[in-house]
Amino acid sequence: MSSKIAIYLSRLFLVGVAILLVLNIGRILFGENGLYELQRMRLELSTLKDKNNRLESENNALFQTIDRLKNDPAYIEHIARQELQMIARDEIVFKFQDAGIDSGLGDAANKPAGTPQKDEVVIEGEFGIVEETLTE
Repeated sequence: MSSKIAIYLSRLFLVGVAILLVLNIGRILFGENGLYELQRMRLELSTLKDKNNRLESENNALFQTIDRLKNDPAYIEHIARQELQMIARDEIVFKFQDAGIDSGLGDAANKPAGTPQKDEVVIEGEFGIVEETLTE
């Protein structure tokens, strides 16, 4: 009978060890610092590194823009022309208005072939067109 008890106790011990092993594997996989959490943190780290690289590139571009605004008169002139619609003293601006003729065929029917689709021409000095910013 003592051998039956010994066998029963050894089986009970093995079942107990198996239960503890399953619980520990569950804790290792899904616990607070488990493999699932590790994978989530690696994904978050990758996302943050990508965002950091993007912000670093944007920051470098802004530093280059600041440097050009401080040191490059041609760039300052370009910005003044594009964003502030400024012109030089020796330039003339021609603005064209649509005649308002409606043939029912749309805007394309009102304009001869080759007519610019823009509405402003900038002429510099005596020697021709510097910039065409013509819109309808």
